[in-house]
Amino acid sequence: MTLSLVGLLAGCEWYMWRENLNRIDTAKEIGQLPKLNRDLDLKGPDLNQNGIRDDVDEYIMRTFHQPEQRKAVQQYAFQSQAVLLVDKTDMIRVRRLNFEVARAISCIYDVFPHENQVSSNVVKSIGAVTSNTKHRFREKLAFSKALDGTSMTMPRDNYCDK
Repeated sequence: MTLSLVGLLAGCEWYMWRENLNRIDTAKEIGQLPKLNRDLDLKGPDLNQNGIRDDVDEYIMRTFHQPEQRKAVQQYAFQSQAVLLVDKTDMIRVRRLNFEVARAISCIYDVFPHENQVSSNVVKSIGAVTSNTKHRFREKLAFSKALDGTSMTMPRDNYCDK
């Protein structure tokens, strides 16, 4: 029983990783995706030190031209990068960061059209390019696992950073 459960969990991680790669491939096909950083470290290069990896920043600049939408995507990209770097054993920080992630996602849903799942696709694409290596992807999963069994408060207003 235990062995089959371990196999099932490994299969789920593999499936989620494949979905992540499919989202990246879709962005490549559209021609908007720059060469993604594949360094072994989680952080990657961030020359302007805005908390967003340079390749993700470039993708955002190429793809999102309306200032309000670009700012919302940058807010989410910043929080997505923080998810990779946070100490997963510090539950106060993990929960606080989870609230900020929820704010950023709410901001995207607030400023993007709701038709054709545009907001959802934006969130998925930024999540995919931010966690583009196995090491980064596993840190994203570790963040989710750290939240297992917890509850959260959804933001009611003030979604977008000023």
